[in-house]
Amino acid sequence: MLAAMKIALGADGFGFVLKTQVAAWLVACGHEVMDGGIFSAAPDMKLMDYADFVAGAVAKGEADRGVLICMSGGMMQIRANRFAGVRAVMGFDADAMVHDREASDANVVCFAASYGAEAVWEDIMLAFLETEFEALDRRLARLALLERVTL
Repeated sequence: MLAAMKIALGADGFGFVLKTQVAAWLVACGHEVMDGGIFSAAPDMKLMDYADFVAGAVAKGEADRGVLICMSGGMMQIRANRFAGVRAVMGFDADAMVHDREASDANVVCFAASYGAEAVWEDIMLAFLETEFEALDRRLARLALLERVTL
């Protein structure tokens, strides 16, 4: 049985329906959801605010993991990765997610609402929540390099 986690969610208008489904599924699985919006399918220009809510909650330790959803997932991923300690990856499939968790300690998953995520999100979420980071020395060294502010 998976331990309950606190999961921060955010989506733009394109991702509203999928975010609602993911939130209900998380609650049914016993997790706590922090919903940072959007709260309707109406389009708006606050995509960065939703990404900031989720990435900020993960970066500050207020959430164990985060989920971001927009039309392609890309802009949410780019924005989230600007936060120290956040390692946002695209949710393409469950196998890739297992690797991202084991090798990179991914803590935010981004979904592309307009490109098929509705068909695969549940398997990806299971992999995202159930897979542990494998803290091998080489992986810890890579994560330390990621946290450097300047290159």
